[in-house]
Amino acid sequence: MSDLREMKNVLVLGGSYAGGRAARLLSQQLPPTHRVILVDRNSHHNHLYVFPRYAVVKGHQHKAFIPYAKFDNKKTDSASEESRSLKGNPLSRPHLSDLHRVDSTSNILLNSGPQNPTHGSDHLILHASVEKINSNSIKLSRGFPEFGLNDEVQFEYLVYALGSIMPRSLEMDSKTLQSGTKQSGTNWLEHRQRVIENNNRIVIAGGGALGIQLASDIKNTYPTKDVTLIHSRNRLLPRFDPQMHDIIMESLIKLGVDCVLEDRIELNNATLDFDGHVEQKRVFTRSGRRIECDLVLMCTGQRPNTDLLKQLSPSSIDPATNLAKVTRSMQLANLQRAKEGTEATTDAVTEALADTHINSHTSTNPASIDIRKSMSESDSTLSPSAYPHIYVIGDAADAYGALHAGHTGWAQAEFAVGNIIRQINNDTTTSPKLYYAGKPAIKLTTGLHSAVIQLGDDITVNDNCPIDLDAASAWRFSGADTTDMSV
Repeated sequence: MSDLREMKNVLVLGGSYAGGRAARLLSQQLPPTHRVILVDRNSHHNHLYVFPRYAVVKGHQHKAFIPYAKFDNKKTDSASEESRSLKGNPLSRPHLSDLHRVDSTSNILLNSGPQNPTHGSDHLILHASVEKINSNSIKLSRGFPEFGLNDEVQFEYLVYALGSIMPRSLEMDSKTLQSGTKQSGTNWLEHRQRVIENNNRIVIAGGGALGIQLASDIKNTYPTKDVTLIHSRNRLLPRFDPQMHDIIMESLIKLGVDCVLEDRIELNNATLDFDGHVEQKRVFTRSGRRIECDLVLMCTGQRPNTDLLKQLSPSSIDPATNLAKVTRSMQLANLQRAKEGTEATTDAVTEALADTHINSHTSTNPASIDIRKSMSESDSTLSPSAYPHIYVIGDAADAYGALHAGHTGWAQAEFAVGNIIRQINNDTTTSPKLYYAGKPAIKLTTGLHSAVIQLGDDITVNDNCPIDLDAASAWRFSGADTTDMSV
């Protein structure tokens, strides 16, 4: 094992679908001079795609929290075997489960408590919160002296994959967030189950994927409850084929969900507590419709978790969306025009690289080449940031129209990692990997055992979905042992 204090760090912030994928790829591809350090505040990976179901249906909540991995130090080609096997079908990935089946690779994954970093080979997983990002270091909520690390960790490259903050209906309370353990997360889901069970008139605000899943699951589980879904547009899931709207509406109506389209909830005259209980026992919509209710589940307002990036590089954050601007190589960019024309010039790139300790001022530096090539293929309103060694993937990134979903972040990780490896290897002979979003893809439950799937132009309906959404497939995909899913 290498001297950990002498190794160069590649940090990944956030261990969910995008960050977890990036960390695993880095552990397989980094040279022996570098190690990956994955930083996440949680002791387990939160499998968010089952949260809506497990917030309603009892008995499966422990399956939503998957033990984090230690890393496989086996070196692979730039495209791993699993990547090649999945490349043609993003819905075969575990975030859209029922999904991909893989053999367990037990050397990849170990359980880790919130106070203990998971260690595999030279790579680390640190369970801590990130308090600040500097140009070449991060400030953590605690240190790890057993690995020679204090609360400030230096990095040569950083992958920012901190995702987004959930809508209020699935937002954890501060106590649960601070704990970050599997037990606290399980307790929180059980609390959400009781909240829904104990209220008979439920309004769901927002007809996106989350609202549709909650509405259908609640009504399917509790047929006598009054469930109203309010959506501001005339169509559900407008980014997808109109047939998706028709199939979903038919399912909701068949279940008995009252669907209100082209209207919004008005909360000016209603008082909601954190769980969504309505003090006045009624709400009004913008059109003046009065709806008697005990509980409002807000399924709108998901927002990118980019505050740390904004402190570091304010010009990289779009003020209208709070998304981080990136080049097509997934490197952090600035929301402003380059100094000359609509493409980044050599001078602009050199200036952007000047303050980073990892790059020289030479025009043959691969970081400069990455940015020049990427900028020429990117939005003309962007210019290089001063941080070409920082990459942003997943829900926090404004990735050229990419759907904010686990499978897109999972794919973006491969582009970011490939470009980091190029920079580390000082590779000036190959072009950077440039990301282009594919067609939106989604798998959406429309009841306890039914789902509708759109992949490209193909739409299919599955009426044989397992009640737990086959969470075990996500565990196996991660290499976790499913013998005891309570760990």
